[in-house]
Amino acid sequence: MTFPSRDSYREFWQAHPAFKGEWTPWIEDYVQHDLVGTGPFRSSCVADAVRVDGAQLLTDPMVQVAIHALPVPGVLVYAERGLLDESPALYDRARVAGLHVRTQLVPGTNHYSILLADPGAAVVADHIRRLLHREGGRRT
Repeated sequence: MTFPSRDSYREFWQAHPAFKGEWTPWIEDYVQHDLVGTGPFRSSCVADAVRVDGAQLLTDPMVQVAIHALPVPGVLVYAERGLLDESPALYDRARVAGLHVRTQLVPGTNHYSILLADPGAAVVADHIRRLLHREGGRRT
């Protein structure tokens, strides 16, 4: 898709089901950073790369076992709803049950809001702060 202006691209995303009228400075920055061109504008996403990435995520055995080879303890923080704010999301309790890593569902979030809205971003940031604090304590 192409868009005649940055404003039209913003309006497209503001109507997206995942945002439901919620628009934050983080979302605005994300959307505007994604645009390329001088008009008409288009997303910087490469469709073929998205298809390959999606297929690997769901079918590549190496990707599916990579979580078991983490060099440090990890936690999978996941959203309650998916890309279009649908249920179930890509990950749900059944899918993460066999991963053998700590998991945390962030209620009320979707594919975007887990990082781009305050409630989800706060949970992710808290995990990062704890890891940095723990790692900082090991070095001293």
